[in-house]
Amino acid sequence: MASNKTPNLGLDIWQPDDFFKRAEVNGNFTKVDDKIGALSESVKRTFSDLNRAYLYQKLVELNISKGKVGMIGDSITEGNANNGHPWYEYITPLFPNINFINLGHGGKTTEDFLTTYMSEVKGAACNLYVIALGCNDVRYVNDSGSTGAKTAAQYVTNMSNIINQCKSVGADIVVINPWATTWSDYKQTMNKKDMDQAFFEYTKEMRSYCATNLIPFIETTPNLKMLLNDMQAVSSWNLDGVHPIGGTGTKLYSYEVLYGNQKREDYIGKPYKAQGKYIYKLEILGHIGDAFDRVALQNLFSDATIIDIFGNSNYTGYNDPSGLKSAYSSSYKGYINLNGGFPFNVTFSTNTPISLLKVLPSGFLKGIGDFRLHQSNDPYAIANPLSDTWRVIHEDIGSSYFKRILYQGGGKPAYFYKIVINSAFDASGVVNLKSMSFFNEVYGYWIDTGHRDQPIEHLFDTNAKSVQFSTFPVTITVATTKPSVNFSMAFNNGLAVKDYEIWQTQNRDAMTSSSSTSWVKTRSGSATSTADFVNVSLDTRFDPYTLSQQNAPSQLGGTEDLATTQTKINSLIIQLKAANILK
Repeated sequence: MASNKTPNLGLDIWQPDDFFKRAEVNGNFTKVDDKIGALSESVKRTFSDLNRAYLYQKLVELNISKGKVGMIGDSITEGNANNGHPWYEYITPLFPNINFINLGHGGKTTEDFLTTYMSEVKGAACNLYVIALGCNDVRYVNDSGSTGAKTAAQYVTNMSNIINQCKSVGADIVVINPWATTWSDYKQTMNKKDMDQAFFEYTKEMRSYCATNLIPFIETTPNLKMLLNDMQAVSSWNLDGVHPIGGTGTKLYSYEVLYGNQKREDYIGKPYKAQGKYIYKLEILGHIGDAFDRVALQNLFSDATIIDIFGNSNYTGYNDPSGLKSAYSSSYKGYINLNGGFPFNVTFSTNTPISLLKVLPSGFLKGIGDFRLHQSNDPYAIANPLSDTWRVIHEDIGSSYFKRILYQGGGKPAYFYKIVINSAFDASGVVNLKSMSFFNEVYGYWIDTGHRDQPIEHLFDTNAKSVQFSTFPVTITVATTKPSVNFSMAFNNGLAVKDYEIWQTQNRDAMTSSSSTSWVKTRSGSATSTADFVNVSLDTRFDPYTLSQQNAPSQLGGTEDLATTQTKINSLIIQLKAANILK
């Protein structure tokens, strides 16, 4: 007979497999009457699949029989990384008569359990084992020191061995897929795209094995990944991209395993809505020249004021994207993604459309490589880089130099300059370059490999930093979206350039190849004083529409006057018209 404290729950027809009805007619069930509110909620929620329903049925039965459940896993199960909060801590109050035995061991893999912990597991003699292993196998698959399964096939082999040993003590088994990590997992050993693919492969193979062997298999990744990619709210319930925070996070993980249909609003509130009218996403697909496979940003500037900004980075000490929209500050550490953490997304909103977007990298070896700029009409997309409302409005794919201007009315670079510094004016043999400016803003830049440790991006911004050279030649290549008729260089303490050369090309691939045969020398000279170089003339032969050019300052020993340059331009125009290239 049903407990007089327990509502019928609408289950009026007796069925042998009806575990709610079976629980009601058992006298031991009165001990969970005070939890009936949660059980009623379980029925209202329903289960997203039969695997979860099976788990719930087994837990109800073991609660009646006062059985034992062994929770096998890594740190997410043990709770050693989040102050003692195992992922299942919101399941245990629903079944107070069950002895839940924590068999988790932080940082361990399937291979570790087979070699070290199976005696402990079998010694617990549980009625049911819930196995949640594999996260560390995947995370450290590229780590030569890891003992985890290096392939999905090996992972399944290891799990099969663990499962069979658990069955040898007469226990039932439920398997949970390897817990997926997020972009903020700073200890992962491969880039995020490959990591996600590895999780997919390991999960797929384990799903197939469990289906063949009639073992309940619970998948949490699809729903958790959707929530874990929320840039505004993820930190409220995930500690570091791997471990759930005790409370909000463990409740999510518990209920995701138990029911499988959890909603965002139940855990992290309503989605964040952009404050600006125009929503953009800078999707950085790769870096240029960084040994650690990452990008560092110091400043993000738009001609339209950036109102709010988010980013999917969690590199320790460098995870504050709000500093990007502020003016340059030497105290701001910058915003850095994790090693291999691509795509690296920064989203922001403005009240007016942008026509110019530029960036100041933080540290020369961490510059932006390939990228796309997206726009969305959905104000909620600002916190969701995976939203299907994003559309590409500009991209630069395949070029091998650092990007400075990311968007300029959709324009791409078409003019490339090479500045070669051959010697220093001072007897010390040192050049201390304070700044460099062009008639048109610099789109991207590169420096020869012999001086890669020099942060030349600071030459294009007003701040206290400078660049010092003592070995020559020094080659700096620069890209602009429009032709520059002149450029300037300023020096510190009279440590100026003496001999120099200026080259040009329209071959973008030459930006990172100073020896390319496409470079054409357009000017060379030798300075006669330590004065700054101001308005050094650049040859405009590659732009027939530009019909004026300034004289080179006399201290540079300029070799061509305005009249000569004008004659060359006119001659070029005549040739282009004769070839029907120019109308």
